[in-house]
Amino acid sequence: MPGPAPRPRARHRPAADALRARPGEWAHVTTHSTAQSSASLAYAIRAGKYAAYTPAGHFEARARTVDGEHRVYVRYVGFQQ
Repeated sequence: MPGPAPRPRARHRPAADALRARPGEWAHVTTHSTAQSSASLAYAIRAGKYAAYTPAGHFEARARTVDGEHRVYVRYVGFQQ
């Protein structure tokens, strides 16, 4: 029995650049196979662990399960004090 189909790789640089052009606007960036993996990615984005989303703290990210899909939503907020 074959496993689940591989999910397409997220293109983080284009997504981050598009979000910088629309500060404060949330966007669905990627979908993962588990809630844990989407939560881990959301944390990594907030922490600036991906070069596309640096410096740390300039992006907000949330993991949400919608209709059984484990999605990651992101928005650019710039520097927040």
